[in-house]
Amino acid sequence: MSPVRSVRVTPPSARREASAVLRGLFHIVFWSALVIVLERSQTGSAGARAGAAGTGRGAPGPDRGQMTVDQRAFQDLAVDEQRVFLALQEGLAEAERIRSDTGAWPTVAALAADGVPPFAPDPLDRVGYRWRELIAGRTVNYLGTPPVGSDRASYLLLILEPEPGVASDPAQPLDEFHHRLGDGALLHVSTWLGPGLGDLAEATARLPVERGWRQIVTGQPVR
Repeated sequence: MSPVRSVRVTPPSARREASAVLRGLFHIVFWSALVIVLERSQTGSAGARAGAAGTGRGAPGPDRGQMTVDQRAFQDLAVDEQRVFLALQEGLAEAERIRSDTGAWPTVAALAADGVPPFAPDPLDRVGYRWRELIAGRTVNYLGTPPVGSDRASYLLLILEPEPGVASDPAQPLDEFHHRLGDGALLHVSTWLGPGLGDLAEATARLPVERGWRQIVTGQPVR
């Protein structure tokens, strides 16, 4: 008589629960780190403004002074706009992880199914943004559009992969604009806020700044 072996089977629900716990821990660490960075950025800007006021110059803070006309400071956004921006950075981190693991960018549907913000249903999202991915070669867009008639702006997460055969600079510092995949590929990333893009059918690498599109900038490295 052969010995009886016992096999422990983990149900799918348990695996999903474990994954949710790990994702929750990641969210806590990510959001806490980003909040600390932004608070430091705001403190530095406030100190610069106070110093300028003391000398009577009224000069802008250092972060705003370095921005271009097609950029907006995170600190200047409305609270709801800040919330969507932060959720997009969280979604970007998860999308980059999946791209590193699988070699392909995840669809909005896949991210939503995994509960990744801002693509998953969010009880705090009273507007009801519609998200979709657009991929054309090395250009990747995640576009969020509010319902018709809403006064809220659209969001576009723009990801540019390096051209094939172009070596990435290993010395390039990583910051809010430059991220590195698991295979070493250097990405250029940016988050944009602006009016609707209509029925955009293909990923774009250029946003119409003449129509009011602005790149959101924190002024600090966040990666």
